[in-house]
Amino acid sequence: MKTRLCASCHQELQNNNEHAIGYIPLDFLKIERPLFCKRCYDIKFHNSINDFEIDVSYKNILQEIKETNSLVILIIDILNYRSILPEYLNTFLETNNSILVINKIDLLPKSIKKEKILSFITNTFSNFKIQKIILTSTMSKLNIPEFIQTIETFRENRDVYLLGATNSGKSSLINEYIKKYTNKTEELIATSFYKNTTIRLISVPLGNNRYLYDTPGFSSNLSFYDFVDLKVFRYIVPSKEIKPIVYQINRSSSLLFGNLLKLDIITEKPLSIVIYMANTIKIKRAKTDLKNETYTNITTNQKEIFPIMKSAPLLSKYSSTKFRINKEKTDIYLHGLGFLTLRNGVDSIIILNTPYEVLIEEVETFI
Repeated sequence: MKTRLCASCHQELQNNNEHAIGYIPLDFLKIERPLFCKRCYDIKFHNSINDFEIDVSYKNILQEIKETNSLVILIIDILNYRSILPEYLNTFLETNNSILVINKIDLLPKSIKKEKILSFITNTFSNFKIQKIILTSTMSKLNIPEFIQTIETFRENRDVYLLGATNSGKSSLINEYIKKYTNKTEELIATSFYKNTTIRLISVPLGNNRYLYDTPGFSSNLSFYDFVDLKVFRYIVPSKEIKPIVYQINRSSSLLFGNLLKLDIITEKPLSIVIYMANTIKIKRAKTDLKNETYTNITTNQKEIFPIMKSAPLLSKYSSTKFRINKEKTDIYLHGLGFLTLRNGVDSIIILNTPYEVLIEEVETFI
């Protein structure tokens, strides 16, 4: 039987091991048309995925880019923008030119001005050798023509590598690129909400023996994306524009975001908190001094609060990040979950308790 490749991930199709990459039932191999392996089929048609191990070393990829002077397109999820923190990648981007694409931009409320986002991103990545910054969205097709034209303008007959964290939207952007130049839509790269949807280096021919490569999504272990299970993952990643939720806090209290976050507000005067997160997250008010048993009882009632991580530890084992607010307006970023804006919160104390040691930081205001 001749060797056949999956039309999506381009792995060799095989019917010997259903738990290995490229598996497809034997009967399907007899069909004379482009085929998907079971993994890519599940991603494409059922939005589900099994966790296969990615077997490409990012350091080797970066070395190849450097040796060939290839064009680097760095894709950043606006809700997970600090996901490019692996030290080896930091060092690489400080010394090698790249194009920065801020993706999923239309998940943010329309009231947030694009100019402020650009200024914020420019300052955040000022230590990198960025040639151009583009704000994109494959959902609304925002600036997709500019993204495609930028590749053509800057690549100068070189290979192109797309780098980015898991769920940054690399494969979706490559799909848009392919649609511009081919009608073979059945062979587009697998796209899903889930993590690690691309395995090995997937290539798209550019002509003259040059290629555009989609690389495996990397993890920084600083984001909620890197810790939650797949069922919870789909609920914390917004699928449409975030609608801000405003809470008026008149006295010290807590807000519970499923069991992913317990937000304690210690204040002696009224303040407001604006929450920018996926609207599938159900939030509940509570007292600040919850005990383990009480917290567990509250967070097991999924009709009132959601999402719930079954593997979360006891509340007393949560990691805490504390801020003493000294400005009238403060933005706090929870990477992979969203961000909070506090107004009139001078002299208050904010404590964010999470089951994981994720990156939570006060950032330059851009809302």
